[in-house]
Amino acid sequence: MMARVESATRWFCHPQDRWWVGPCAGGRCVRHRIRAAALITEGNSILLVKEVQDGREWWVPPGGGVEGDEDIYECARRETLEETGLDVTLRRQVVYIREFIERATDTHHIELFLAAERVQGKLIVGSNDDEGPYSHFIQDVRYVPRSQLGQITVYPAALLDGFWDDLAAGFPSTRNLGLEMDDHVPGDISVGL
Repeated sequence: MMARVESATRWFCHPQDRWWVGPCAGGRCVRHRIRAAALITEGNSILLVKEVQDGREWWVPPGGGVEGDEDIYECARRETLEETGLDVTLRRQVVYIREFIERATDTHHIELFLAAERVQGKLIVGSNDDEGPYSHFIQDVRYVPRSQLGQITVYPAALLDGFWDDLAAGFPSTRNLGLEMDDHVPGDISVGL
């Protein structure tokens, strides 16, 4: 286990280097999770992964949690390959930053979205072999037409509209999508993953 000390507050790294725990205030520790995802388009469609948990389903760009000493670009590339079978080259710019607090697990998620420049390979329905609370079952992978995005649950919500304007403009700057609070029932970790 790695540990670092800041002032009188201790921060501990989970043994698999996936979660930073700390600081603890009032007996409550908050975990931090960094997720990187690739934004891949084909015409007026965007590549999304359908995930299902406890009867709920949602669609997100391919991506997942940073592991070990990989950077966010390596993470997004690895996760995209695992989940979709596609090998991507990513722009060296964070397009979107999204944060949300998941109260059920006391986790502060930070999601970083990166635009793909080049895509190779054959699209498959991959898997997410991670263990733990974020090991969702991938049910489908497909390019979803912009016109159909409003008919499904999609995260981040910016993919419904603002994304297409940003894409047309060439993603001129990084956009912060803000902080959301997950007020769903305990144990429901599906929102915003």
